[in-house]
Amino acid sequence: MTALTLQLATKVSAIGETAWNACAGGDDPFTSYAFLSALEDSRCVGAQTGWQGAHLHLLKAGQIIGVVPAYLKSHSYGEYVFDQAWAQVAATEAWLEGY
Repeated sequence: MTALTLQLATKVSAIGETAWNACAGGDDPFTSYAFLSALEDSRCVGAQTGWQGAHLHLLKAGQIIGVVPAYLKSHSYGEYVFDQAWAQVAATEAWLEGY
């Protein structure tokens, strides 16, 4: 039996376009190497934006057999919608009494 190994990459380029697309398929443009790489190259994602790549890839006998795009979220600065205000409203007893 061949062991499986799960690894993490901070950039899709560490996995490679050929291996990524072979696993991700072509049905969803948002999981394509081109899309994810463009996000990284344009600095839309990365440590500075609070969206650090943590892409998982599964290996069997040294060959990549599966990939999952994933990110570690470290802050909400620069977001289009700040959820802190909604959390404060929801936690306010006066707001809850009206409903």
